[in-house]
Amino acid sequence: GTEFGASRQVRSEEIVQSLGEAERAELVVSPGIGTLSITAGLDPTNLVEGTVHLARREELTRSFDVEGETATFALQTETRSFGPFAAGWGGQRLWDLRLSSDVALSLETELGLGEMIIDLTGLMMESLSVEQGLGQARITLPEEGRFEARIEGAIGQTIVIIPEGMAARIRLDTGISGRQVPSGYRCEEDVCTSPDYE
Repeated sequence: GTEFGASRQVRSEEIVQSLGEAERAELVVSPGIGTLSITAGLDPTNLVEGTVHLARREELTRSFDVEGETATFALQTETRSFGPFAAGWGGQRLWDLRLSSDVALSLETELGLGEMIIDLTGLMMESLSVEQGLGQARITLPEEGRFEARIEGAIGQTIVIIPEGMAARIRLDTGISGRQVPSGYRCEEDVCTSPDYE
């Protein structure tokens, strides 16, 4: 059947990138389509480890560079065309990546179509940028730290989990419909703050 036809065209690649001497890292992760899962890794000496699943003709480009104490790592696919089988492949094209908890991270992710599950628990964030075309994003922020996060979703649902005790100031795009903000947050026009933000 069709499922079998689609599954034969997915291949997997292991990703392991050691941290070296870097103390902070800038990461860009950009699958065109599928499911992107990001969590803290077990081995903090690896900046990134995990597995990515790609369509047969999909080209994966990766780059790693260290300047001073800053590492830059990019992982992205060149395929931007969503063919007739795109929807059927979505679930099989999982990018499962785990990041080092030993460095300050600036993370940028971009997904055209699919689902993002980003759990930053235990990670040291400096900044976060999430861009999603179509689908669902679920982002859990770390329990501590001071950082700015920019989350953009075109069509779909975006869930942001803010741990208890993490003070937050949220600016919501006025175009968003059906937004739900936790009780206790004060909202004035499109800016909401947590009770302890001051």
